[in-house]
Formats: sequence, C-alpha cells, structure tokens
Amino acid sequence: AERFVRLLSQVAAEPDRRVGTLEVLTPTEADQVVRAWNDTAVEVGPAPLPVLFERQARRAPDAVAVVAGDVELTYAELDARANRLARVLVDAGVGPEVVVGVALARSPAWVVALLAVMKAGGAYLALDPAHPAERLAAVVDEAAPALVIAAAEVVERLGPALAGTTWLAPESPEVSARLAAVGPEELSDAERGGPLRADHAAWVLYTSGSTGRPKGVVVPHAGVAALVATFERAVGSGPGDRVAQFASPSFDVVFAEMALSLLAGAAWVLVPDEQRVGSALAAFAHRQRLTHLVIPPAVVATIPPEVGLPDGAALVVGTEEVPAGLVGRWARDRVMLNAYGPTEVTVNSTLWRCEADWDGPRLPIGRPDVNTRAYVLDAGLRPVPPGVAGELYLGGDGVARGYLHRPGLTAERFVADPFGPGGARLYRSGDLVRWRPEGTLEFLGRADHQVKIRGFRIEPGEVQAALARRPGVDAAVVVARDDLGERRLVAYVVPRPGAALDPAQLRAALAGELPDYMVPSAFVVLEALPRLASGKLDRAALPAPELSTPAGRPARTPAEELLGELFAEVLGRPRVGVDQSFFDLGGHSLAAMRLVARIRAGFGVELPLAELFVHPTVAELAGRLHEGAGPDGSAVDVLLPLRSGGRLPPLFCVHPLFGLAWPYAGLVQHLGGERPLYGLQARGLGDPAQLPGSLDAMAADYLERVRAIQARGPYHLLGWSFGGLVAHTMATQLQAAGEDVGLLALVDAYPLNAAERSSDEGDDEDAALRFLAGLAGLGVPAERGEALDRGEVLAALRRRGGLLAAVDERTVTAMVRVAANAARLMREASHVRFDGDVVFFAATADKAGTSISPRRWERFLGGAIECHDVACTHVAMTDPGPLAAWGPILDEKLRKTETQFEMTERNTT
Repeated sequence: AERFVRLLSQVAAEPDRRVGTLEVLTPTEADQVVRAWNDTAVEVGPAPLPVLFERQARRAPDAVAVVAGDVELTYAELDARANRLARVLVDAGVGPEVVVGVALARSPAWVVALLAVMKAGGAYLALDPAHPAERLAAVVDEAAPALVIAAAEVVERLGPALAGTTWLAPESPEVSARLAAVGPEELSDAERGGPLRADHAAWVLYTSGSTGRPKGVVVPHAGVAALVATFERAVGSGPGDRVAQFASPSFDVVFAEMALSLLAGAAWVLVPDEQRVGSALAAFAHRQRLTHLVIPPAVVATIPPEVGLPDGAALVVGTEEVPAGLVGRWARDRVMLNAYGPTEVTVNSTLWRCEADWDGPRLPIGRPDVNTRAYVLDAGLRPVPPGVAGELYLGGDGVARGYLHRPGLTAERFVADPFGPGGARLYRSGDLVRWRPEGTLEFLGRADHQVKIRGFRIEPGEVQAALARRPGVDAAVVVARDDLGERRLVAYVVPRPGAALDPAQLRAALAGELPDYMVPSAFVVLEALPRLASGKLDRAALPAPELSTPAGRPARTPAEELLGELFAEVLGRPRVGVDQSFFDLGGHSLAAMRLVARIRAGFGVELPLAELFVHPTVAELAGRLHEGAGPDGSAVDVLLPLRSGGRLPPLFCVHPLFGLAWPYAGLVQHLGGERPLYGLQARGLGDPAQLPGSLDAMAADYLERVRAIQARGPYHLLGWSFGGLVAHTMATQLQAAGEDVGLLALVDAYPLNAAERSSDEGDDEDAALRFLAGLAGLGVPAERGEALDRGEVLAALRRRGGLLAAVDERTVTAMVRVAANAARLMREASHVRFDGDVVFFAATADKAGTSISPRRWERFLGGAIECHDVACTHVAMTDPGPLAAWGPILDEKLRKTETQFEMTERNTT
C-alpha cells in the first residue's frame, strides 16, 4: 500500500512524467537493497596472487602443496620451481601486463607455469590443449601472447595452426639448462621491471560469445584477496586440508580451487581424468582424504549416495542452477555451498550455505561475497523492490577490467556504478534474479533466454521450476526450439534414480498449473543433461525431440540393444531404430569417432572406423561385430554408399586429393531424407596397379559406377578440392554423351594456373606425405633433403584424433600414392568447357594474400558461378560447423534444380 500511495503522489505532482521513471521503492526499501544488503566491506589488504602464495610458502615451506598421483611438491619446491621459470620468462621479455599463454594439461608443470607467469608479472592466458587447434588458434590470434608455454607434443600437434607464435617447452634441453642456471629465490622488483600491483592483469580467460566469437576476460589481481577471505569465512581451509583440483585449466573455477588450497596453506590434489565422475571420483576422494571439492552439480549427481564422499568433506557447487533434490541428499552433515559468479567478477560473487531441508522450488544463490556489491536493477538502472525480478549488476573489488581488444563490448557490459564511489563500475550479468525477503538472491534465469510464444512472453525458468517440483524429476531445462516447424517450448527432464517419467503425465500436471501457452509442446527424457567441459549446460547439444517412434523392428539381440543405446548416446537421442542409418540420424565423421570409442569400451572390440561408413545401422553393425568386425575392404571401394535408399536422384561426391570419400558422411543430415548419397573413392586405395593415367580416364571410370546406380540424367555431381576437377570433367563427359547434368557443385576446388602447372614439385609422394603430416599437426622441415617417416606421420595422425586417426599404415601408403598421382593429373589436365552453371562453396579463412579465386573457372564454364563463402579453411570444409553452413544451401539448390527440370519436361511433352 505504501508503494502504491507513493506512486500516486508522484503522478499527481508530475502528471507529464514518464511512468517508467517513477520511483517505486520507499526510502527504507531503497536503503535496504542498495546499502544494508550490500554491507560487505572488509579490509583484506589487496595483494597480487603470487604474494598470497608466497606468504603460505614462507609460513610452512615443508607442507605439501601439490599432489598428482605419486608426485608430491612441497610449498618450498613449488615456489622454487616457479621462481626459476619466472626468471626465464623475465629474460624472454615477460613483465607486468604481458600476456603469456599456457598450453599444458593439468599437471604439476601446469601449476608451476601458472604461478611463474604471475610471478614474472605477466597475465596467464589459459590454452587448454584438449581444445581444437582451430579454437586455440583463434584465441592466440586475438590475445597475441608474447610467448606460449607448452609441452613438446602440444607444440608438435598445434604448431601449424599457430604459426608465428613463440613457444617455450619447459622440458626441452635448452629450457632445462636455462632453468638450472637461475636461482630459486623470489624475484625482486628490479628483476621484473617493477613491483607487482593489485591492478595488474592476473589472467585472461576466454568464454563463449553470443556471436560465436570467443571473448577474453581480463581479470586483475585486485579481487583475489577478497575471494580467499570469502571462502575462509564460508567454509574454511588451511594447513592439513586437501582440496580437489577438478576444473579445466581454461575454467575460472581453477582460481576458486587455488583460493582454498595454495592461497590458504592446503594441498591441491589433481583428480585424474579417468576418475572425474561417479563412483571412481568418490573412491579417489576417499583414497586421497579430500576435505574440499569444487565440482558442478551434474558431477555430484553421478556419485552413488551409498559410496558418498569423505565424512565432513566440504562441497562447493555452482556453475549453473542446482536442483533442490541434490541438496537434500548431500547437505546433511557437511558444509555445502551454492556458489554463483561470472568470470567477469573474479570467479565468485555470491554464496549460500545449502539447507538439507530446503523445500522451495529454487535454491537461493545467497548474499554478496566479501567486498562485492549486488544490485537488482530495471532497464533504467533503478533498484527494483524485493520479490520483483530484475537484472543482476555486480560491483566491488572483483570486477574485471573488461574484454581484451573489445572496447565496444566492454562498454556495453561494464557500466558506471551509480551507487558506488567515483570511478566504480558494475558488471551487467544478463542474469535475472530477485531479492528474497531475508536479503538473499534467487536466480531466475538468463535475461536473454526469455522467449515469445504465440505473442506471450515466457521465462523458461518458471516452467523449469514447475517441472522441478514434480515427483521423480531430478533436473529439468526448458528451451524454445525453431526446428519443429514453428517456435515451440521443449522440456528436457532427467529422472531421479529409480524413477520413471511419463511425458503425458508431466504435460497434464503442468497444464493444471500453468497457462496453456507455457506448457511445452514436447518432452524429452534424458539420462543426463549435456554438459560443456566447464560443467555448464550445453544448450546447443540438447537433442531435437523425436515426434514419432523410430520405424522398424525392435532390437532382437543383446548386441543390437547395446549398440542402439550407444547410437542414441552419441547422437543425443532418446532412442534409435535398428535399421536407421547413423548418418541419417545426424551423425558425422567426428561423431563416428566417438561411437567407435564407445563400441571399444562397451564390446571390448576394436572396430575399424571404415566399418561404420559401410554398415551404418545398428542391425548391420551388430552383424559385423558378430562376424568379428575385421575390415572387409568395402570401405575403400570406388563406390561408397553413404545413404543408398530414397526416391530422389542421388548426389555423387568425388573424393579430395587423398582419395577417401568418408568426409562426405556428414552431408547426409543436411540433405532431404529421400536423397541417396554416394561417395566416389580413388581406385588406387585398394589396388596400386589401378591408378588412372589421366583425369579423363578417372572421370570415365567413375561415370561407369555412377551409371550403374542411375541409368539416365539429370545427374548431380559434387567435388571438394581435387574432386572438383574430376566432377567438372565428369560433367563435360556426360554432356558430350547427350546426358543432362542437374547440379554441378564445387567445394573450394580450383584449376591450376599456368605458373602452378609448370612449377617443379619434385617428388610428388614426398610432397603428399608432407601435406598429410601438416594435416596431422606434425611440424615438418622445409628442406627437401630431410626424410619424413611414414610411421611418424601415422603416429601423429593418431595423436591428433579425428577422421584420419583410424587409418592403418597400408592405407596411409595408398593415400600418399593416390595424392601423388592426383597432383600429376592436375598438372597435366586439359579442361574443356562445361555448358552450365556451377554452385561454388569457397573457404575464406586461408585465401588472404593469394590469387586463388572461383573466377579461375570462368573460361571453362558456359554459365554462371554462384559463389557462397564459408568462414573456414580449405581442409575444414567438411567439418560439422562448415557443413552446417553450406549443406542446407546445397540441399536447397538440388531441390530447385529438380523443380526446374520437371517444369522443362512438362513444357516439352
């Protein structure tokens, strides 16, 4: 009533005032939400992270600092190693504000490098070596580190993608000698060129951007001391404690773990990769006597309650909304904290001590941390009353500097603090929250996850909360999807152990609680919600709902049953039919690698990857496993059926330089379900004696196989790289024979110019092997005289992973031979004119500064070139991301071409 009277008084006094500017809060409420609930100031003496660590090293030098398997480092040993490496870095030019990349796996060497960078004054740039080379290259290109610390094998794998970057391998003889030559004592300010200051950059962490471009958050040291004080007050840690090191090197939770361990005098215990979930993690925690764990709620949910965690071990969960049911199981007899905080505010911003008997629909995220301020504001940056949703703005010691080299985005997300001292800033989190009556915050969802369905604005978090209240529901997420013909809500639910969820019952329950427009159109029951490496929900990996039951018979054998489960797991589907093709269901070459790994684990059988391309259904693959799963040679046949059924004219795809058509498997999911898809592969893969003598001979040979499938035109042809030259030649031969060519699609394929034809390439097989080595990430010497071992290339392919990791040495030898022959055919080719149009897909990421252009085809075409740019490199054109960009365009062009041919036929009959 007091608020209402206050509003009416303002309207009466200023009738022309905009309604949105009226003050809703009473003075008492305004003081409460702005000042009283933000009374967090504590004198902690801001200090750089290395200083906080060195205090602990001086206090207890012989205490254990890092544990990794059988390796233990004391604080004195860790400090000495970090000091030595810091001196080497200073000699290399590192100092305050200099960015240094660290591309090391979780290990003692990684901990040493992280501390050394900061001791030298530099800013730690996290480069997780498990990430794809392309992403790391993008990060390094933008962050421009002065140098990157990396293990030799990482340099070997990523070197070509990150050319021009200075690398330092700590275990190399050269660096080892330099480390031995410098002292282990703490660095002086004179050595590093000035004192370490709290306002210096401490780390740069890259997070996903809404535009798809990662953004680097620059975090200074200023908030680290407050972070340590926050955890000390909330959970306590110190000498004798053992804290799990669980987080990825590129995830900011690493620094929360450090605040509890190295900055508090406790031991930091690295959790092995193979023991990071379920009973294995629980057993590790007991064996290592862990006292503190900072892990995502999804991981906590995998730990069997009967195994549990060590008595009294503190549990810090966060990174996403925590299901209330999880708290009931884990918050008894231990400290369990619900931690909230964006990367942009030094890891953590609020904490709530979980109550085991909590019965509310959502857990609070708590109160602001030490020296942190939290404001719930409306669009005009005015505080909203308790209980009213608003956007969370965060201020205080921990606010990051901004985004590296992104001033526009920094200005958008970091704004002046209207409630703080002069010059203070707030981070605009994008999270919707509200104040609870007792002064804790409640997380409601993302502001940018609000959706409009049939004209109604909906916050999916409200629907999620209603689902979470249903018996048997352990976790739920609700999203709007556009792949159902129109925008609709889809609910993903995870049952509690032993519970069975019926989507019809869930729908009926929600219909009795929510307006009809808020009831999801589809419900998908999952074993677990998909997660990113950080533990956060991977919204992009939520599977599209299946609106019909998979066609075909049910599984008849245990092998078919298990294979069906593995197919469904890899493809992110609730179930699959035994006669449905892996590639029809959305599988691609990288997913195929994951399936092969799951089959290896589930069956104890080493299935050749090629088998999946030839036998892509559960039923066929089960039969092959029963027979012994040895390679039958069909995966390197000239004709590779990727989808053989369908009423539409097929698309024939010609192999690139090395002869395999496997990379085209990912196209299946982007073409209409009635479109057969065939790959054409080099004859020389199976029999070296069958290498063709000319491009014309190769094209004629492939057309024999094409006509055996499709007797008359119009024919649809596609070729990537060298395959484009063959497809063009096939098209001209078809026209010469009086046949119609429906669509000719060229994928980043270019005829050689005169200079390229006349250049002396030397040994083609050697050049082909070196090119293959480059694809494998193997650095190769430029000097032609230095031999390259095929076994070495094969080993590099397997280390790198991906599609070519599955080939054996015989196939590598054949691929090199095929590529060398293809290089000769390209130089000797005499292209003739194709009387028609071409659809061209051009890779744009590696063409800068070159003369390569689709216009090279103009003199060999009688029609137009319709060019579509794809933001990737030449070799990445058939990776899932680029395929998703050009595959649908190809499908549309095929359909339009067929419509035009049908109209022409009707007009001529």
